[in-house]
Amino acid sequence: MSDTVFPVDDPKDFGPGLAGVGERWQAELKAYEHSHKEWLLTCRDIQRRYREDDPIRADDQAVIGSSRFNVLWSNIQTLVPALYSRAPIPVVTRRFRDRDPVARVASTVLQRALSYTIEASDMDDRIRHAVLDYALYARGTEWARYSPPSEDDQGRPVAEAVEWDYVHRDDFAHGPGKTWADVDWVSRTVRMTRAQGLERFGGKFRKVDLTWSPPGENRAEHDRDDEVINRAEIAEIWCKSERKVIFIGNPLQDPVILEITPDPLGLKDFFPCPAPLFGTMTTGTLVPVPDFKEYRDQARELDDLTGRIQALTSAIRMNFGYNARFPELSRIFDEGMENQGIAVEDWSAFATNNGMQGAFSFVPVDAMISTLQSLIEARQTVKADLYEITGIADIVRGSTAPEETATAQRIKGRYAGLRLSDRQFAVARFVRDMLRLTGEIIAEKFSPMTLWEVSNFPAMDHGNENPVVIFMQAVDLLRNEKMRGFQIDIEDQSTIALDDGEDKRDRMEFLAALGQFIGNAVQLPPAMAPALLPMLGKMVLFGARGFRIGAEMEVTIEDAMTGLAKQMEQQAQQPPQPTPEMVKAQAAAQVAQITAQTKQAETQATLQIEGMKAQAAARQSDAQYAIAQMTYQTKELEFQALQMRLAADARQAEAQNAQDTTDHLLRLQDADLSAMDQDHQHAIDWAKIGIEQQKVDIAEDAAEAKEDESEGKE
Repeated sequence: MSDTVFPVDDPKDFGPGLAGVGERWQAELKAYEHSHKEWLLTCRDIQRRYREDDPIRADDQAVIGSSRFNVLWSNIQTLVPALYSRAPIPVVTRRFRDRDPVARVASTVLQRALSYTIEASDMDDRIRHAVLDYALYARGTEWARYSPPSEDDQGRPVAEAVEWDYVHRDDFAHGPGKTWADVDWVSRTVRMTRAQGLERFGGKFRKVDLTWSPPGENRAEHDRDDEVINRAEIAEIWCKSERKVIFIGNPLQDPVILEITPDPLGLKDFFPCPAPLFGTMTTGTLVPVPDFKEYRDQARELDDLTGRIQALTSAIRMNFGYNARFPELSRIFDEGMENQGIAVEDWSAFATNNGMQGAFSFVPVDAMISTLQSLIEARQTVKADLYEITGIADIVRGSTAPEETATAQRIKGRYAGLRLSDRQFAVARFVRDMLRLTGEIIAEKFSPMTLWEVSNFPAMDHGNENPVVIFMQAVDLLRNEKMRGFQIDIEDQSTIALDDGEDKRDRMEFLAALGQFIGNAVQLPPAMAPALLPMLGKMVLFGARGFRIGAEMEVTIEDAMTGLAKQMEQQAQQPPQPTPEMVKAQAAAQVAQITAQTKQAETQATLQIEGMKAQAAARQSDAQYAIAQMTYQTKELEFQALQMRLAADARQAEAQNAQDTTDHLLRLQDADLSAMDQDHQHAIDWAKIGIEQQKVDIAEDAAEAKEDESEGKE
């Protein structure tokens, strides 16, 4: 391809067909590489410094010292956990908080799908990579990718998902612009083996060279076209103005257009990546400035002082000379000579020469010690300057002076938090944008069955709605409105580590303030409550939003205030409450009514008792009549028996006259009379039994009448 430089005013000026497309994007990528060349070189230096991969600089003044003070590593290890320490917690709310059950279900389904994606796609690990790049190089990038349903190598189904890829600084590129809103295209480099490329793009991939090999690999030891180790570099370019995605092999050498596809995701802002997590920036350029570049001079000064301190520390030793006349003294500083005496043969000469003081002469180190102390103090000063530049205060690093008060520590922590909170907000914004892109892809691409499963919809509270019907309505709402009707955010400070004690204090302070406000509100006169209730609700929400924990209660507070307003409205529609005089009159009327009802009940009871008495008397008269009738019948039977006896006596008298002739007939007649007497006696006995039974019934009826009369009197 020609290296001739010529001006172009339009992409068409690069030429027709795929060749012109390849030349156009090769020029775009080279322009990006040229504009970011210095930054990329600086990033490589910072990486070597952070990893301690680069040797001691030849221009160091303290070349004799091999020690360095890796303040970059220390600062990054302190800063990164303060910026991001845990996975985000997504929050999906209706943008206008309308009371719509379908919208409520849709937001809940989307929120649960986001929570599932965060865990399933290991988004937390990808975010950590981007935050580390942000802290080291002032730019972190991520790239979203939709994976449709598929099958693995063993034929098992693989569900659709949203995956996030970390993009290395060398693999990311973007169009020119003074701000991110001006950027028209973004690109990332994807590496594929020959087999992967052929499966993805077909036979045209054979034209792409395998130009990449793993870092540290000696390409001279194996074939340049080793298809197992080497990879082809593919530029995946998303052009917003054309709403197209272009895949180019050999993008900086001999471009090969592998594929041009229309917008595959249908995102609102087209790009599959959020705005990069930029660090220090200036207007007019999108090339960031790494923090280490701002304090590199102080870091080198720390290295220089640390090297000097090491050299002096190594030089400070206890060297001495001794009198050769007393060779036994050479063992005095040997190992194992503690609490032991040394015999001196010529003691008189030893004593004459002033003993130990005359026998030894030590090398002076006072000057070196003084210099060492000065170097240590100078290093402390440089560290203080460096921390002033970076904004990492001693309270954030966990280092405090013992004499400092708690108030002093809080003040320093507050000042240190001013710059730190701005960076925390930038990380939170970046994570929020990632979740919004994820939510758009889920709403646009996920099937209803996938949403049903990842949201665990059957376990949700559906109220009185049909679960299947309201779920399909919620899916249709997500499909139609996408993110227009919803707002995706993350819980406040959900990505950073919190002090448990501070969180508890915030909760208790919020509850105390809310309880005091409600206690004062309930003391308002009932007549004023309906008019003041809307204002009171706004005041409660205004106060709650001032607390971090209060944001979780906003919807609950709004629902409670709405329910209270409806209750008061219903009470207002009811008849007015009676006055005390009306209540007194109503009570008197009720007492009179109760008294009248009592008298009426007593009268009815008396009448019932009299009726029962009359019935008892009637029953008693009937019994007496029955007894009299039975007595009459008995007398009549007795009379008939008497008549029969008289007749028998007469017949007997007549028979006496003819006794001799009628003996046989008389015996028969006597037998008949005996049988008749027996029957008459049986009838009399049964009549007596009936009379006794009637007497018992009359007695029982009389006892019951007396009991009814006594109960009526009570």
